[in-house]
Amino acid sequence: MSRILRRTNENATLAQMLLQRLDFIAAVFISLALLIVGKIDDGFNQRAQAVIADVAVPAAEFIGKPIVWAGEISDLVNAYLVESEENARMQAENTRLRQLEPRLVQLINENERLRDLLSLPPVTDSPVITARSVTYPGSPFLWTTLLDAGAADGVQPYQPVIDHNGVIGRILSVGDSSSRALLITDLNSRVPVMVLETGDRAILEGDNSRKPQLAFLEAAHKVEPGFRVVTSGDGGVFPPLLPIGVTEIEETGMLRVVPSADMARLEYVQIIQHEEPAAPEEQEPVAVPENEGANP
Repeated sequence: MSRILRRTNENATLAQMLLQRLDFIAAVFISLALLIVGKIDDGFNQRAQAVIADVAVPAAEFIGKPIVWAGEISDLVNAYLVESEENARMQAENTRLRQLEPRLVQLINENERLRDLLSLPPVTDSPVITARSVTYPGSPFLWTTLLDAGAADGVQPYQPVIDHNGVIGRILSVGDSSSRALLITDLNSRVPVMVLETGDRAILEGDNSRKPQLAFLEAAHKVEPGFRVVTSGDGGVFPPLLPIGVTEIEETGMLRVVPSADMARLEYVQIIQHEEPAAPEEQEPVAVPENEGANP
């Protein structure tokens, strides 16, 4: 269609040029004829000019109309071609924007999650490393996730890993540019915890389900559904008071914890560069002044 319109436009332009040239040639021949006759008879020249003027006006209008029409057709065709090209360009741009829309939505969601992560209230004075989970965690036998930060970024084994909702686990192994985190839902995970409402301490044990269980809780009868569970800080791996989740009581009476973090949809996390306190035998003894404790 575009080729036909372009061809029509070219034909209209060519016809307009031919009519203009014919008009010019006719005017030249008429002028020469009048000049020759005028030399022979002056009166004839005047009478002829009057007759020609009477005939030339409608003739010029008649001859000029095709030129005007050709110009109008050319303008219409040009306008249509320009509009067609603009429509094609806008359609291509619309298609490109539609293709970018899913990526834009993804970036918006990632931006919101990063904002949540960066606005996480400080739960420890230790510095943190932001990393991204690049594998899908969760299987019947293993709950781990691979992170895109490693030893080159300062990651070390046993460092706690959290997201903007709470604890997700700890670093299991470290490579130069990557690391693997063991989630609190894994069968091999053991985390010392505390029930915030009662102050009782327990061990959070993973069993490869989405809800790890509370073990070694002495006053289990005091715990009600919805009580908050946080890290106790025992053992030195996890800083104290990191949020983990809330309690849930099964029909069998088993206490479980619903993690605050969604383990199946991890994306951006923070690795806490928490240094485990030295064992008592490794700590330097406190110097006691010689006169302290002496009898007066």
